[in-house]
Amino acid sequence: MKTTVSQPTRVNDLAEWLREGRILDAIEEFYSSEVTVEIPHNQTIKGKVQLIAFKKKLLASVKQVLRFELTRVVETHDNCALIQSVFDFEDIAGKHVLMDEIAVQTWVSGKVAHEKVYRFEN
Repeated sequence: MKTTVSQPTRVNDLAEWLREGRILDAIEEFYSSEVTVEIPHNQTIKGKVQLIAFKKKLLASVKQVLRFELTRVVETHDNCALIQSVFDFEDIAGKHVLMDEIAVQTWVSGKVAHEKVYRFEN
């Protein structure tokens, strides 16, 4: 018997992995190989490989994490999810960075197919 996992369950699983700091693992598991991610400053990342490379570069710039928290996880019944997070860190140059983000995700077949990130930085 095949078990079908609902999109809300997958969204909650993704959120849990992110809370555990498993960011790269979460991308590998929960994002489509052809995902498109729109980030601030008119940048678009196409594909899971490129997204992982982007996140690795971001994480390599972090000297010390001061706070990482998912403040809201909202699931809808139309294959959409919204995840709000706060990432507060000191970068390797000693600069304090506070990123408050809202990611609006479209899920297809249990994977994030599209994500639009709205970011508020200090």
